[in-house]
Amino acid sequence: MCSSDNGGGYFIKEQERGIDRWYLFGIVSVGPLEDTTGTTCKNNTYTIYTDLSKHSDFIEDILYGYST
Repeated sequence: MCSSDNGGGYFIKEQERGIDRWYLFGIVSVGPLEDTTGTTCKNNTYTIYTDLSKHSDFIEDILYGYST
């Protein structure tokens, strides 16, 4: 992940009944900065993700319309 990857997905693969399924678990909020050359990312820094499960009500409201 690099700082330009903000908004990218964090996916988890699980197998159900012999079928691989990918689930969106989080979104990159803050990624590592690029090195001084600007060509590669620092690999000794943390990436911070937003946990989508904490925002499921908001996401469902956006997808399916606000409940009244």
